[in-house]
Amino acid sequence: ENLQTHIDELQRQVEELKASGQSHVNYERPEQPKSVQSFPCLKELYDLRKYFVYDHIFAEKIISMDSQLSPVEEENQNLKKAVNLLQTQLNVEKEKRLSMEEEYSFLLKENTGLEQQLVDIHLYQARAEELETEVAEMKQLFNSGSPCRNRMEQLPPESFFISLKGPLEKELSHGPWDGMSFIFPELEKRSLKRSSSESLLGGAAGDDLFKGHEETCIRRAEAVKQRGVSLLNEVDAQYNALKVKYEELLQKCQTDKELRDHKAVQTSKQRSKDVHGGSLVSLDRGLREPSSPTADSANFSSNVFPEYKLLFKEIFSRIEETKKDIDEHRAKYKSLSSQCP
Repeated sequence: ENLQTHIDELQRQVEELKASGQSHVNYERPEQPKSVQSFPCLKELYDLRKYFVYDHIFAEKIISMDSQLSPVEEENQNLKKAVNLLQTQLNVEKEKRLSMEEEYSFLLKENTGLEQQLVDIHLYQARAEELETEVAEMKQLFNSGSPCRNRMEQLPPESFFISLKGPLEKELSHGPWDGMSFIFPELEKRSLKRSSSESLLGGAAGDDLFKGHEETCIRRAEAVKQRGVSLLNEVDAQYNALKVKYEELLQKCQTDKELRDHKAVQTSKQRSKDVHGGSLVSLDRGLREPSSPTADSANFSSNVFPEYKLLFKEIFSRIEETKKDIDEHRAKYKSLSSQCP
């Protein structure tokens, strides 16, 4: 449309120039022919036709020239593309940084845990060395011939009491006094007396669970050591008490046996006197008096065997109590050692 208006404008100018040229030529050259006057206008029209015959190609060129960007705009577009590319790279780097920070925090936490474990291992090694030295000292003291060790060595092994318990009870239950009814007094269940220091140490060990790790381990080891010493003292005291009772019972059995032998000798002498004298009364008395050893033996059995059985019963009860106490002590020691990771 612009080209058409431009062409129309040019044609109008051509018409005006043609008209003005005709009037000027007619004024200056009246004798010149008409065909010669119109020649420049035809030439101009020919030139316009010649230059604008490919008007559509010219329009396309004009449009393409308008569509082409200027160097500044092109540079601006390139810079925008570079900025977008850098922005995407920055986002990727931010994500990598976040992942690296998370990994760093995780590794830092793991490193602190490993350092704490290393410190604990060093503490455990130091404590183990101290305990080894204490154990060596205790072994040396134990092997130095202390009276407690000598008394403990004189004790029979535990397997002896276990193997002796079944046959002894069977023998006592199926003996000649099986038909007799004995009244056994109930033994008072006496708990093992512990020293005040041990109870204080036990309470302190319970309270020290919330204190420092090293101090708690040290106190636990001391409590275990002193508890073992107290158990040895208790076993020694029980053994002494049982030994005294056993000696008393043995002495009583020996005295009863001597009395019984003495009575048997006197009975045999009295019987021989009665036989030689021919007295019926003395014979009847001699016949009645042999029943006295049986009565004495029954009396002896009623007096001796219940006490003997009670003694062994008390021995077994003491052994069971000592075993239970040792098992409890071992269980407590295992629980305390498991609490120290």
